[in-house]
Amino acid sequence: MDLVAQSPQGVVNLVIVQDQRWSGLESEWTSLNQKIHNYVAFVLDGQMAKQYPDVAGRGWRILIHNYFDDPPEEYLDALGKVGDGVRSHGGDLILEKLAPPSKPGQRPESRGAWRLGTGVEGRVPVDL
Repeated sequence: MDLVAQSPQGVVNLVIVQDQRWSGLESEWTSLNQKIHNYVAFVLDGQMAKQYPDVAGRGWRILIHNYFDDPPEEYLDALGKVGDGVRSHGGDLILEKLAPPSKPGQRPESRGAWRLGTGVEGRVPVDL
């Protein structure tokens, strides 16, 4: 886990930090996809509730914190399908664009977040 945090609304955020430019390599996609699946398993296998009993039973979502350019289009298409799978298990998959902090310890500024999915909603902006 890169980070587990609770939103002000009480939703559990399982955060994947993408702090390097996207390479577009197959190994990068494989790693990202595996990490998402591991996060889903963390929730479904009860590991999250065991490790963080205060958040047991709360809504959850996987946030991909992206500090650079958008992922390659083929990633976005594939993430849409993965997002549908995450939702089928009760979670959500969100891509959040962040500005890198200009000073150490400074909180990054959000430049927008999008729910990923292939259905009617596609990529829609969401408020976090």
